[in-house]
Amino acid sequence: MFVQPRITKTYFYTSQKENRFPPEFIQSKNPRIIKVISCKLNYLGFLVGDVKVHASFIERDHFDDYFCTMANSTNNYVKKYDYKSFRQDFKIWFTDLKNNIIEPDSFLLEMLLIY
Repeated sequence: MFVQPRITKTYFYTSQKENRFPPEFIQSKNPRIIKVISCKLNYLGFLVGDVKVHASFIERDHFDDYFCTMANSTNNYVKKYDYKSFRQDFKIWFTDLKNNIIEPDSFLLEMLLIY
C-alpha cells in the first residue's frame, strides 16, 4: 500500500527585501512550490501599477532580471515557481518599466508555499 506524503500549504507574507523561507519549507522532502499571489506597493505616497517585482527565488528562466510579477495588479492567476534549492535566504527588489531600481515606501508580498 502506497501512502501519499502529507502536503503542507502555508501563506508567507513579507514586507522586507531580504528574507528567509521557513526551515520546514526548505527541509521538506516533498516537491516545493512557491505561488506568488500578489504584491501591494506604495511608492511616493501612491499605489502605482508600473512597478516590477523581482525575486531571487526564481531558479530558472531568469528573464528580465528575475522578474516575478507586477505590483498592485489584479492577477487572474498566480505565478508558480518550483524551488529545488536548499538556500533559505532570498531577496526581493523593485524596478520601474525601464529597469531602474525603485525604493518603495512600503510593500507587502503575499505568497503560498506548498511543500
